[in-house]
Amino acid sequence: MSNLITIKTYNNRIEAEADSSLLKNYNIKSVVSADDCGGVRPHMTFTGGVQLLINEKNRKKAAKILKIND
Repeated sequence: MSNLITIKTYNNRIEAEADSSLLKNYNIKSVVSADDCGGVRPHMTFTGGVQLLINEKNRKKAAKILKIND
């Protein structure tokens, strides 16, 4: 995936993974990124949150699905 952008930031990995699965149902690939040592240290996500990354070309469609004001 090229031209990745952060579509949304979360407080925890669970919410990000749920939205990632939702996007997958609409054939939008996404990546969950968190500085939490692969989930081993979830308390570390407070430094930057958990980011849901998508390809920039899917921004409008993903924003509509996730109900984000674009």
